[in-house]
Amino acid sequence: MYSKKRTLAEKITLNSKKVNLPRDAVIDKIILKVAMTLTNGGASSVNVPYQDILKAISEIRVVSDGNTVHYALNGLDVGIMNYYDYMGMLYEMENFQNMLYPGMSKTIATGASENVTFVLVLDQGDILAVAKNSLELSMDFETSVYTDVTLDSVEVTITLEENVMTPQEFVNNYGANLEYAAEPKVVAITKSFDASEELREFLDLPTGTLLRRAVIQVYDNSDTLGGVTPDKIGIVVTTPDRRELYTCDFETLADLNMKTYRPISTVSGVVIIDYGAEITNDVYGIRAWKFNKGDYQLAIKSSSGGKVRYISVEYVVNTKTFDAVERALVEAT
Repeated sequence: MYSKKRTLAEKITLNSKKVNLPRDAVIDKIILKVAMTLTNGGASSVNVPYQDILKAISEIRVVSDGNTVHYALNGLDVGIMNYYDYMGMLYEMENFQNMLYPGMSKTIATGASENVTFVLVLDQGDILAVAKNSLELSMDFETSVYTDVTLDSVEVTITLEENVMTPQEFVNNYGANLEYAAEPKVVAITKSFDASEELREFLDLPTGTLLRRAVIQVYDNSDTLGGVTPDKIGIVVTTPDRRELYTCDFETLADLNMKTYRPISTVSGVVIIDYGAEITNDVYGIRAWKFNKGDYQLAIKSSSGGKVRYISVEYVVNTKTFDAVERALVEAT
């Protein structure tokens, strides 16, 4: 086996939002260099929060064989994961810290246009492209970015990091019938919650896959990230009797994330629960095919209502094989 990088000739733009990815290797990472042009059409200078710039990427979607979803996220979702996973690897060319910090912004003068370039990385597991009949990356955009600010153009350069294996190496790693494969499924769910004096469950955890971790963004009802700070966050098992599987003070968990991921600073309103490291004590996470929808739920205690955007990082595995041998290759490198 050897690894390589490959930059594709085809690019994503506002008018061409879909690219077929090559299917002759195992894709380890999908790297997106995003170059945007933003124009201020208002009567005064404006400071555009970088979170709004990221959210102008309304969807990044990777789908194989027509209906198998590997990623379905927006730009801010990916940016937050990159920020924690790569200790601030997500950067804007002038000042990489600006990308995610609430209050930081890009200043655009009256009638002016500004170029913004940054990198996003999809890197939550290997996609076995060589075993697919089709593999497609698509992106969608909101051209209204901020008050009086529009997205005039975008060009996304796609680079793949790939593992190239011989047929025998592929079988040794993943099995003759892909029975040891574990491909990523990373999706986001948004759900409102009410104020409560106790830890209260409100969002069903997905079922049928390995739940590796949760990246949790908490918004107030005005869609401000970090506008509400909950007292506690947790996972509640509802059957056969209610049991608090995991519960942690929200700010304590944010501080613990700081020690684990070592970013420059925490992102207000964001915490991460690593199911493998914190609950199951392995590289896999919660076996979510062993319970029904509603049996495991995200719970929150908060003096104010708001909404949570829950990024679910999952692996799709052969559950029968996994139950028998407890084996799945989550990443080759």
